[in-house]
Amino acid sequence: MNKQQREVANLLSKGLSISKAASQSGLARETVSRWANHNREFQKMIWAERVAGLNDSLENLTALVPAAVKTLEEALNHPKQRLRAAKTILSLSARVNAETVRSQLEKLNLDEPLKDLPEMIARENLSADERDYFDAVMDKVGLSRDYVVNDKENL
Repeated sequence: MNKQQREVANLLSKGLSISKAASQSGLARETVSRWANHNREFQKMIWAERVAGLNDSLENLTALVPAAVKTLEEALNHPKQRLRAAKTILSLSARVNAETVRSQLEKLNLDEPLKDLPEMIARENLSADERDYFDAVMDKVGLSRDYVVNDKENL
């Protein structure tokens, strides 16, 4: 991939639409759309950058956890905030923590499970088998099909 393709892939991975990424890069929308829909290396670059961005976000969130826990502990000692703090703690304890998601991402082999994903998302209709495969991969990274399908125009 050339430098311009890497730059556009980076913009798309950050959530820009094909039209906006093309405009910012001084390219025709059709060119970027062709890359996104037909160039496997370009598609892999977008996904790799999205995964890297997700990993960075998880690291940032993980670093904030001790301060957040301390704040919740302090709130438990205040009569007016106590119930709300307790509800927050219970709600958060029921969710998957960032470390678990990160470990799943590290186990994920981008060359295998995700290789067909951009092409599958680009199509309007998925077969039942493709939908099952898609859901299994999304489960591995902690995302729902709706989240990614609604974001498919950024591919």
